[in-house]
Amino acid sequence: MQWLVSQSKVFMADRSLAQYVRTGDSVPSTTAAAVTAGNVAWAKFAKTKIMSSGSWDRRAYIYALSVLAKDERDKFLGPLSKNSGLTLLDKWVIAWVSKGCPAAPRPSGNPFLE
Repeated sequence: MQWLVSQSKVFMADRSLAQYVRTGDSVPSTTAAAVTAGNVAWAKFAKTKIMSSGSWDRRAYIYALSVLAKDERDKFLGPLSKNSGLTLLDKWVIAWVSKGCPAAPRPSGNPFLE
């Protein structure tokens, strides 16, 4: 539920829902809320947690860096991507965040109507 709430600016504008997400123990949901809000301070905090976290949390912290200015983000992600302690998926997330988190291409047309 936290994940759903954290993805919406409308939901995050509600104080009680925002508090629900921020006080939860889900790093991916908290990260999504920080990205939704454009919380640069939280993204800078996330930089310190990347290498000391488990895989899901590590990728969430990497995603949090998407709110940083491009030059700051690239300066941090470049050396990080060369770290041998990262998995291939971690490196893919780094590349995706470096490109500005582009949306996946959507197929044209509606396959259910064809």
